Amino acid sequence: FSFPRPERIARVGARGLAGFRLSRAKRDTLMRLARAFAQGTLSEDGLTRLSDQEVVERLTRIRGVGLWTAEVALLRGLGRPDAFPAGDLSIVKNLAVGLLGRQAPATEREMRELSESWRPHRSLVLIYLYAALGEAKARVEA
Repeated sequence: FSFPRPERIARVGARGLAGFRLSRAKRDTLMRLARAFAQGTLSEDGLTRLSDQEVVERLTRIRGVGLWTAEVALLRGLGRPDAFPAGDLSIVKNLAVGLLGRQAPATEREMRELSESWRPHRSLVLIYLYAALGEAKARVEA
């Protein structure tokens, strides 16, 4: 799939995103990000040169971008090896219950504490955990 460049998203504006069934808050945040990239306030090269913490600080300055979004950008957008979006519902629920033997979802804080032992490769551990979870679910369904 080819994703549109930020310049195109900024150019089509909010009306151009109407068919994607985004909430107004998500749409507005997406527009702010697209404009920041289109105007050069943000750039992938610029973010690449920053530390993980600096990327999180930079992105969360944009209204509507929270810690989860910034950590997912580190993981999926920038391919950082030690990103861990501990507040992700999938992590606190599916991984905690499905693989870690918990009876209930973990808290974000619990998952952050657990993930500390995986530094500096938390992104890779997360990928392996999801693969293991997928295999476990496939065995149960078989």
